[in-house]
Amino acid sequence: MEKHGKFLRMDELFEVPDIVAYALESYSARRLTLKTGSPAIDAGAALPNLAEDFEGEAPDLGAYEHGRPPRHFGPRP
Repeated sequence: MEKHGKFLRMDELFEVPDIVAYALESYSARRLTLKTGSPAIDAGAALPNLAEDFEGEAPDLGAYEHGRPPRHFGPRP
């Protein structure tokens, strides 16, 4: 159905795939950080002005590039 679609299993994607594990956390970057060895690493497409700064052969499918600290958006302390 999708030209660039990928089939990925939840247990292969994130460091902590169990959403219940986040119930007591107000925020955690782990929610969106890919697990080492995930098939979603380097599986994206480079998009001009959006996904140009990546490591490896292509951008990751996760919200954060694997192996880098999460970017900070919004107000700073």
